[in-house]
Amino acid sequence: MKVNPWQSRRRLRCSLFSVTLLAITLSGCGTIRFTHDLSDERQTTEGKSQWHHGTLDGMIEVSQPKNLYRTCRGKPWQEVKVQYSVYNGITALTVAAGVGAVVPVLDAVSLWTPWTVTTVCAE
Repeated sequence: MKVNPWQSRRRLRCSLFSVTLLAITLSGCGTIRFTHDLSDERQTTEGKSQWHHGTLDGMIEVSQPKNLYRTCRGKPWQEVKVQYSVYNGITALTVAAGVGAVVPVLDAVSLWTPWTVTTVCAE
């Protein structure tokens, strides 16, 4: 029985895509939530998200610490969520692949580690 080379390549591509998708899905994404329990029932604003940048696998922070007073314009904060999402991971992986292609020695270390920080303020 002859195997069509196009079918075997297609099957290989599907397998590689499936393995890549599975690896991304099972990657180390995580979320940390900090909540500030306010005694009275205050309304909250919609969360403001921005990226926080690190380098050398997140050991060195490049971005300044989040200033909650400035972000909430003097009002109390309700919640801060720090998240390493699939989107952050894909972006970091793309940059790492580009850098690794130019300087293969840097494949062992992630030069850029982005995190998404979302702040919810109280009214």
